[in-house]
Amino acid sequence: MEKDLEQHELLGGFKVPVQVGLAVLDDGKIITNPSKKHVDLSGCQWVIGAIQETADTRNKMRVIKDTTMESISDALSEMVKPESVIKTNNHPSFAKAIESISCTHSIVKKTPGHKDNKLSSNLLAHLKRRHAIRKTNTDPEGLADLVLDFS
Repeated sequence: MEKDLEQHELLGGFKVPVQVGLAVLDDGKIITNPSKKHVDLSGCQWVIGAIQETADTRNKMRVIKDTTMESISDALSEMVKPESVIKTNNHPSFAKAIESISCTHSIVKKTPGHKDNKLSSNLLAHLKRRHAIRKTNTDPEGLADLVLDFS
């Protein structure tokens, strides 16, 4: 029972850094750069993930319907405590979504070899490494189970 309660605890807290990123799944595969590879994302599934940058690197993930400020804000409010420092790329919806949940926004520029507290600035790389998610074997039917494992 205690483990169940711990799993549902929000990430972050006062000035605690939390790295947040978006991923998109298309036909069961992770698309690492959807804006450059796809014109039509209507059949794809968006996922938002958060990793707390502390020794235990707790993480959470949610399926979202789109990448609007509202969808991102709703997901973040279910994953991250107010007053956290949320690190993201410069996706246009992040700034207002983060402000709406009373957190500080820090934009992380992705550069080759960039490491921050032993985490890659690329959320997908971390998730694949830590949780054995592969570009070629993400089963759409198993997505709900995967998200539950992170939540």
